Amino acid sequence: TNWLKYDQESGTKFLDGIWPKLHLAIEWQLVQAAKYGLTGDLVNTFDEHGRIGDVNSYNAFMYLSSLSAAIRLANLTSSPNATFLAELVKAQSVGLETLNKLLWTGSFYRSFWCENNETSPNALQSDVLYGVVWDQMYNFDTPLPHDNLVSHLLTERKRNLTPYGMQFCTGRTTVGYHCDAAGKGKEELLKSRRHSHMYGSATVPGFTPNLGLGSSFADTDTWESATLNSGTLSLFLRATSDEEALGLSALILDKYRLTFRDQWDFRDLSSCYTGDVPGTTECVSRPVCNSHYTRQLIFWALLIALGGQRYNPETSALHLSPRRIISEEWPVTMATGSGLMRPVGHNITYTPIEHSRSPNPDGESRVAHTEGRALPGECYELEVYSGHIDVKQLVLFGATLAEEISLTSGDIAGYCFDSL
Repeated sequence: TNWLKYDQESGTKFLDGIWPKLHLAIEWQLVQAAKYGLTGDLVNTFDEHGRIGDVNSYNAFMYLSSLSAAIRLANLTSSPNATFLAELVKAQSVGLETLNKLLWTGSFYRSFWCENNETSPNALQSDVLYGVVWDQMYNFDTPLPHDNLVSHLLTERKRNLTPYGMQFCTGRTTVGYHCDAAGKGKEELLKSRRHSHMYGSATVPGFTPNLGLGSSFADTDTWESATLNSGTLSLFLRATSDEEALGLSALILDKYRLTFRDQWDFRDLSSCYTGDVPGTTECVSRPVCNSHYTRQLIFWALLIALGGQRYNPETSALHLSPRRIISEEWPVTMATGSGLMRPVGHNITYTPIEHSRSPNPDGESRVAHTEGRALPGECYELEVYSGHIDVKQLVLFGATLAEEISLTSGDIAGYCFDSL
């Protein structure tokens, strides 16, 4: 939030005003990470599951991305502290090493790690890369291993994807999240109030269907934001084709639009019950937990990913590289305003580029992608629908299209590549 506030609104004056308290918050994180190299012994948004391990992947990626934001903010204060900056850089380096050592399995990042080795080494939890989505949206450029992230997304899609979205976790055994050798984990599993149905292809050796944590949550619940984030991150990282990535988001939107018929009330998650149809084990998915859950608004990150949008606050440069799938018109979304951009009198030229996927359980595979090209004489227009958009440089497909742009709601401005 503080990065966004600096990023597109208030600049150094705002940052200097909050820096003393922000500095304390960053130091608190460093203290939490002192023992393991990553923040440990903490809960997170999956709080009904309690504390997930001594170290868990969800918190780890949030921590590493927040360090990148902290490093950039510390550099942008009016009086940067070199000693504190060095401490942040070192902490992130240690954290990245710990991430690989404790959580990377060779094909995905395991859900959690326990110091006493009372863990589930094959537990794959959906949405642990949530922090990476924010990292991509705000260009924190945390030096995370791209191939590992892609491999995780592909493995998550293979193991956790159900007809209703990404289920919470697969591969977890009766060793619970509490790193408890005395069997508390098994006891909690057996207390489950829910009889969830496994979906065939998602069944994983070592995972027991129909068992979940003793709270109202179960491993087979589908988390709507997890599915949306998996699709968005697949776009950012080009892990799959654009169509495959968008298909994940469509799965959730269509579930609420067509199956639940309640597209204006997204819940936190949904669950698949058995026995609702007498005499059968037919799975019936239903919305569960809370109402009008704002976390699902993360789907707006899709717009940034599709538009290839990157904003550099240091130079006030807005970079756009829309995917071919939306090349006729694409959104421009900033904290201060939003609009649509489109080519005028021509179709965008795209050049095929092949990006390698990382090794995955099915072996090496490749997926073809394209990149747009900036050509002399081609023109574009930007129409602002709300707020205002002010940037010093507008860059499209790596080439400067215009400079010193200041537009407000209702404005339509045209720009052309005169020469390149």
